[in-house]
Amino acid sequence: MKYINENPTKTEKILFEKYGLYLIYKDEDSYRYAPIHIENQYVYPSSVEVENDMVEWEHDILFDIVTETVTIHGNYDSIGITLIHERMKELNFN
Repeated sequence: MKYINENPTKTEKILFEKYGLYLIYKDEDSYRYAPIHIENQYVYPSSVEVENDMVEWEHDILFDIVTETVTIHGNYDSIGITLIHERMKELNFN
């Protein structure tokens, strides 16, 4: 699969660098991120092509625009929670 995020926010870049989270789905109602495994995990790619088994689907994060909620499948430390909160602010969640 090929995933594209040509204009990542500062928070999206940090989520990728620290946790491997990359935007795997986006529409008018939601943004979904999941950890991906690529060779250089420290440089944010504007697009990435990975095999399905290189995506940790079971550890995704879903930002629901309509309900302004976040569904988290995984364990995150305080830095991760802070970054998730920052992304909520970027998406104008109340």
